[in-house]
Amino acid sequence: MPSPAVPPRLIWAVDSLGVASTDQVLEIGCGHGVAAQLVARQVPKGHITAIDRSERAVQRAAGLGSALITAGRMSVHRASLAEFGRDDDQTARYDVVFAVNVNLFWVDPNGPEAAVVRQVLRPSGSCVLFYDVPDVSMAARASRLAAGALRGLGFVTEFVRGPAPTFVGVRATIDAQVEASVDG
Repeated sequence: MPSPAVPPRLIWAVDSLGVASTDQVLEIGCGHGVAAQLVARQVPKGHITAIDRSERAVQRAAGLGSALITAGRMSVHRASLAEFGRDDDQTARYDVVFAVNVNLFWVDPNGPEAAVVRQVLRPSGSCVLFYDVPDVSMAARASRLAAGALRGLGFVTEFVRGPAPTFVGVRATIDAQVEASVDG
C-alpha cells in the first residue's frame, strides 16, 4: 500500500511534540496513520498508540504502518477517546498525547474527552492539540476553547504558533499545584 505524501504542516506538528526516544505516545484521531508513523520513527525505544473512531481509517493506518506494528513500535485501535479511556490499563500511561484536527475539544469543550486525556497522561506529560482551520478567527476560537477545556481540568496551557496563521496548537501540561492539592 503506497504511503501518502506527508504535508509539511504535519511534519512540523510532529517535530514540535518534542518526544523523547523512550516516550509512550497516544494519537487521538489518527486517520491514515501518517503522523503516527512519523512519531514511531522518533521513539525507537518507545511506542505510539493510535486511535480513531473510523474502522476504515484504522485499517488504512494499520496497513501503512504494518512494519512498525510488527516491530512493536506502533499499535492502532478503533475507539473513540471516551471508549479508550474506559480501559483501566490506560491510566497514566502516556508521556505525550496529541491530536491533529480533532475538533471535539473546541466544538464540545465540556465533553468527557478532555477528562480522558487527564486520566491517561502521566503527571510529567504533555497534551498538544493542533488545528488547521480555514481562517485566522476560527484558529483563534478553536485554540481558545480547547485551552479553556483543558485549563478547567487542571492543565496549564500555552498556544503554539504553526507554520501558517491558520495552523495553531495548544500545549497543555498538568498544573503541579493542582496535582499537589489532589494528591495531598
